Amino acid sequence: IENKNNLEGTDPMEEVMKQRDDEEKKKDASSAMHHIQESKTREELRYRPVIVGICGGTGSGKTTLTKAIVERLGAEHVSLISHDSYYKDLQHLTVEERANVNFDHPDALDSSLLHQHLCQLKEGLPVKCPVYDFTTHSRQLDKYEMVNPSKIVLVDGILIFAEPCLL
Repeated sequence: IENKNNLEGTDPMEEVMKQRDDEEKKKDASSAMHHIQESKTREELRYRPVIVGICGGTGSGKTTLTKAIVERLGAEHVSLISHDSYYKDLQHLTVEERANVNFDHPDALDSSLLHQHLCQLKEGLPVKCPVYDFTTHSRQLDKYEMVNPSKIVLVDGILIFAEPCLL
């Protein structure tokens, strides 16, 4: 019988080995597919920015800490946004009325616009941050600061953790 199988080219041992090879190839393909899916997930996470909030009162060292982080990590890896840029425009008020506004209250800031901009940065889109003029308590409507997405987005401000939409 053995010779007959050999003459016909169907060695039973070869058949078993071929089946094992086929099973191994299927396992390898399945493993490779799993690895590709896992890598995609890792790659997506790698490019999704980390948003770091730096909060504290006036003179608490927010700017010093922010500069140290940028220096340590490199400006090419960090985007900066200041909640101060999002004070509401008060041009519609008289100078006297502007002077009476409580700028330490969350209502003085346009946190919903900041939230929108942070969402855009998380999606990899650049944003146009408003430029606020503290001497006139108004936004410079014809100016903005372009902020590009990066691996790390630093957000500083005295009230960033007082706003539920920013948490």
